[in-house]
Amino acid sequence: MIKTSVIIPVYNTEAYISECLDSVLRQTQKDVEIIVVDDGSTDNSLEIVRKYQKTYSNVNVICQENKKLGAARNLGISIATGKYLCFLDADDFIEESMLEELYQKAKDNVLDFVTFDLNCFGGSEEDNLKYQFYDRSKLGIKDRIYSGVQFWNDFFKFQDPVISACSVYFDRNFINENKLRFQENLFYEDNEFMIKAYLKANKLMYIPKQYYCRRIRQGSIMTTALGFYHFKGILSNIRLIFQHIKGDNHDIAQKEVFLKFWEAQVRKACRLWISFEGKEKQQLSDLIGMCLKDMCSGTFLIDILDKALYIDLKEFLEHIRLDEYNIDSCTILEETLNVWYEDNIELFQRGYSKKYLNALKNKDGVILYGAGIIGQRVANHFQLKYWENVIGFAVSDKNNTEENICGLPVFSISELLDFREKANVFITTSPNIHKEIETNLLQKGFKNIYPLDWKRLLESVWM
Repeated sequence: MIKTSVIIPVYNTEAYISECLDSVLRQTQKDVEIIVVDDGSTDNSLEIVRKYQKTYSNVNVICQENKKLGAARNLGISIATGKYLCFLDADDFIEESMLEELYQKAKDNVLDFVTFDLNCFGGSEEDNLKYQFYDRSKLGIKDRIYSGVQFWNDFFKFQDPVISACSVYFDRNFINENKLRFQENLFYEDNEFMIKAYLKANKLMYIPKQYYCRRIRQGSIMTTALGFYHFKGILSNIRLIFQHIKGDNHDIAQKEVFLKFWEAQVRKACRLWISFEGKEKQQLSDLIGMCLKDMCSGTFLIDILDKALYIDLKEFLEHIRLDEYNIDSCTILEETLNVWYEDNIELFQRGYSKKYLNALKNKDGVILYGAGIIGQRVANHFQLKYWENVIGFAVSDKNNTEENICGLPVFSISELLDFREKANVFITTSPNIHKEIETNLLQKGFKNIYPLDWKRLLESVWM
């Protein structure tokens, strides 16, 4: 009987693949099949693994055209015969006791999977800090059986979750019964796969050992600068993870940590979107449309929407609309956001925010002093209500400023002196220059001035 199938995708890793394969062949567990999937390598990787295949009967080499990591892993899953399976990247290696110890833990406790830690090596001191979340030994995880949802809620509230498929030893039946497969031709294929696995898992355990040695090297997926294909992967994950969380039977409180992970992906997309243009942006528009369509379906988005995500989605919509992509989907999602805003308006009328909301109702005019990112965030939020009261942005110097921002005209403050008696002026700049601007406004005769601490507002019930 094959106890473990080890699936190793290979793409141009001739310098590391021997060390990788040797680490599996040295395992104390001997009933192991090694499935090597060459993903269209153009170096000598295939020649090297072919030599191993000739020498070792348990090494099976399969070739496919380049379809990226997800497709290679899926092909490996489809032909695996082991009771359990795990994933190993071709530039990494594993400790020699790993498979036997994980097998015994999974078998004795009839687990869906066992998760363990990774030891990152080869990087800089900065890398070591960046990837230290791969070691969960300090989280106080007990030697007991958890469900996937329990595990996430207990241990990933204050630390980034480990979502690498290489950190898990799976029961193969669990993989197939839940139709767990990786996205193909995309980066970040682990994210959606692992979210679904944790949502479906009834029984898992954690071993606080760094069995897996992950190499940090330039040119790998982990270290490559974010680009078009990364963004495509992020968008696909946003859509599919939202579907998994939405369709899962656990209540929303139990899925809170999963939602935080999803929200982080949305925010990452919001930040990245503005860096694309032309054909690349056009190619991404269909995927964005699918994301928005899924998010707009039913009431789930309204049920889970929080104050910070609301701001990010509004900004994302503004960027998309400006480029005239997915206007219909944008309109639907904006209507959803508007409903959420209206349903929660009472939240905005307490404490710190009350005087600002009252000031916005001023029919004699509202001026936003500062047209940078803070001012734009304020404008994007305020346009849902009281938009008709906003005169526009005010700046000290119009020479290097656009005529229109966020659908509002931009004026020099000197052009707005006629409003100084009655208009309410919100200072929407960095707090470190609030005092200087307030002094300037007072000297010009403005009576009603509201310095706006955006960070404090985000932390309050204002948003």
